[in-house]
Amino acid sequence: MKWTVAVVLAVLIAGSAAALAVKPDVDAICLLQTAHDRLRHQHSGWNCLHYAASRGDTATINAMLRAGADVDTPTGNGTTPLTLAAAHGQLIAVKDLLAHGAAVNGMNQNGADTPLYRAAANGHPAVVRALIAAGADIDARNRQGRTPLWINAARSPRDDTQIAHSLINAGAAVDSADTVGDTPLIAAASAGNADLVGYLIAEHAETDHRDHQGQTALFAAVVNGHADVVRQLLARGANPQARVDGVSPLEAARRRGEDDIARLLRANGASG
Repeated sequence: MKWTVAVVLAVLIAGSAAALAVKPDVDAICLLQTAHDRLRHQHSGWNCLHYAASRGDTATINAMLRAGADVDTPTGNGTTPLTLAAAHGQLIAVKDLLAHGAAVNGMNQNGADTPLYRAAANGHPAVVRALIAAGADIDARNRQGRTPLWINAARSPRDDTQIAHSLINAGAAVDSADTVGDTPLIAAASAGNADLVGYLIAEHAETDHRDHQGQTALFAAVVNGHADVVRQLLARGANPQARVDGVSPLEAARRRGEDDIARLLRANGASG
């Protein structure tokens, strides 16, 4: 315990000089977070601007920028303060950083996670709208070829289609597939998001698109046990006979003991 306290105090003392170098007053919260992260070897390369952006501390953000901090200063993996603010849903911080000239499409060094992508992934519709208004690239892809719409389809709550509406209304490609051929519709079907599945089909998503393994959205919903999504897809004309490696959706449902899904499929003409 004494050793830990001593290390924390040493880091705080060392960190205070660095903090004073980038802003006129010491951000005590930043120093505590820095000490915590150094002990745990995490958040490499973060400075007070990154911590302030992630927690939405606009007073610290503006003080640091007035003192000459780089609005796009990267973390150890190249993530910008704007991306961190977007990921945490910090709308006012996002607007402040944009007003100071933050790069709206900045990616990290791994070619992933634009601010819009992170906001869509974490379900922050107001931040998504603000980034779109600032000129964010709607269809920017990460290394897996996934767009903001794709990641939102895979992760959004079942009853929330706000972000998808904003992205598609701004021109997002509804059938933009990732590197393995999965579209936002397949991602939503796999995640069990029936509302978003219905919305994407209404926006002309290709219902029977196959990924590189031959899987359709219907097959993805079957193997993941999402009866409500299966019902939605069948009602919208999905092919109940679309096989993957010779296995029909009905056979896949039987193998997994999904009796309700099997009944739905049979009621819609499935066999095999």
